[in-house]
Amino acid sequence: MSESAVTETKVCRKCGVAKAAEEYAWRLGERRVQCKACVNAGKKAARLTQPRRPNKPAPVDGSKRCVGCAAEKSLTEFSPTPSGGRLSRCKACWYTRLKVWLSKRPPRTAPAATGVRVCETCQNKAALGTFPIVGRYRDGVRGMECKRCINSRAATRRWAARPRDFHDAPERFWKRVNKNGPIHPYKPELGPCWIYEGPIATGGYGTFNAGGTNNTVSAHRYAWKLEHGPIPKGVHVLHSCDRPPCVRHLRLGTRSENSRDMYERRRYPVRRGENATSAKLTAEKVRVIRERHDAGESQTVLAKKFGVTSESIHAAVRYKSWKHVI
Repeated sequence: MSESAVTETKVCRKCGVAKAAEEYAWRLGERRVQCKACVNAGKKAARLTQPRRPNKPAPVDGSKRCVGCAAEKSLTEFSPTPSGGRLSRCKACWYTRLKVWLSKRPPRTAPAATGVRVCETCQNKAALGTFPIVGRYRDGVRGMECKRCINSRAATRRWAARPRDFHDAPERFWKRVNKNGPIHPYKPELGPCWIYEGPIATGGYGTFNAGGTNNTVSAHRYAWKLEHGPIPKGVHVLHSCDRPPCVRHLRLGTRSENSRDMYERRRYPVRRGENATSAKLTAEKVRVIRERHDAGESQTVLAKKFGVTSESIHAAVRYKSWKHVI
């Protein structure tokens, strides 16, 4: 017989039966003196013999004198203890002492936050006060992510988890359309415009969320998809009535056609003079420059005084620029 076939046995101290070594649990690197069955039986007997604490105190009759207010009250006015007795103070006295203790406790305020920190999510510098406190409030330990990133992530989760049926998008869209809009004064044959009364973006064009995250589209493009199908790639949806919120008088066109319509109808922004983004002069400065130049002051000196080039001064005094200023 091989050595592997020999099974080690051991006599249990409690039941006195010889059992295999696998029937004894390990303890501190060696087998226990009692088998697993005896150990489990002992634990079960201990649980059965141990008195159970009642979930609710038994109804009692009688009275007791409170230590706090020295009044004789019923036992039901005293809170029960784990041992089955009653507290020495009544509930009213305990609540009064609790209110006094809360009023004397220092306010729960965090230490003043000074300095800046780089957010580990957006990598932007922000004041230390914009980072929420983590852990114990009085310690003032602040996290590495700013509140803006935390709120943005939470809003994204709420938006993605919202119970909403995206199949009702066409119905929601047409509820925001007013089909009794104004009629074009120069093109009455087109009929009334259908004005989109939902959110309006830059330029007066409506925007609509068809459902989901980052699924906001232009209202006139979405109206074209509902009526005529998908829009080819690189093709624009143009307005024949020259009203951006209209979702009725639409047609397909190219980018060049859209630009040509913009210039023909003069819908492009006119930025001249002070309204130009690169303008360094104003109408008053141009008048002063022209007066000094007529008095004999050179263009080079005027350019240094007003912080512009001599070419700009030359164009202003020769009325090549700022023609609308007299």
